[in-house]
Amino acid sequence: MNYYMLQQELRLLEKELENLKQQLSNLPPEKVYIAKNGAYHRWYQTDGHISTYIPKSNKEHIQQLALKKILSLKYDYLEKEHQILKKCLTSHQKNPKKDLELLEQYPSYVNDLKSNSYRQITSSQSWNEESFEKNTSYPEQLIFPSPSKNILRSKSEYMIDTALFSAGIAFRYECKLTINEIQFFPDFTIFLPHQQKLIYWEHFGMMDNPDYANKALHKLKFFTENGLILNQNLIVTFETSKFPLTYGHIEGIISGLLSTMSS
Repeated sequence: MNYYMLQQELRLLEKELENLKQQLSNLPPEKVYIAKNGAYHRWYQTDGHISTYIPKSNKEHIQQLALKKILSLKYDYLEKEHQILKKCLTSHQKNPKKDLELLEQYPSYVNDLKSNSYRQITSSQSWNEESFEKNTSYPEQLIFPSPSKNILRSKSEYMIDTALFSAGIAFRYECKLTINEIQFFPDFTIFLPHQQKLIYWEHFGMMDNPDYANKALHKLKFFTENGLILNQNLIVTFETSKFPLTYGHIEGIISGLLSTMSS
């Protein structure tokens, strides 16, 4: 990654951080946490001094606080990215090779997760031709056939799958990913041949369901702690019954991917 690319990446991060600040400013000021008791849990909000129970009937407020927690987590990790890039730029002026050493120390710039063996892949075609282990759970939920010949579990996944396929991007649906001996099946695994990079796309489609939102938060926390960083090698989309995922939003994300592939 040369000096110009570092500058470009830094500007993109600064823009994203500013957008996140704006989004967070429009959300409730309280923080949310979850108290567990066996199989049951309760949602609470706190101003740092007093904690108040949030009844499950107040789903909209829980949703907003859960979204705030997700965006705050995203902001914290992007801020770390920002600091790393600033160090790289300063180092590059003194020692052009030093920035590469710094980048290699930070997981979001590794071409694949450290827990997986990495090797050079010559093209997206060869990657597409390889067999992979798929998710075999709940096959009865696979009800939406797409032009890619994949069969999806939801209309939103169908839209993402169709858009990726139409754009000519190499991807796999529900391909197994192992992190610290724990198995996951991300909705989509995308391969960028020029960067030799894998990107994972997870869609969370029921964020107005408190139990579902709680699991989504824990999953994202685990991902970020193990090298899957939002806007670097992880794409995340959300929806609720009131705010469904739109094709326009999907196209915007894919447009960014295509721009990355051509750079």
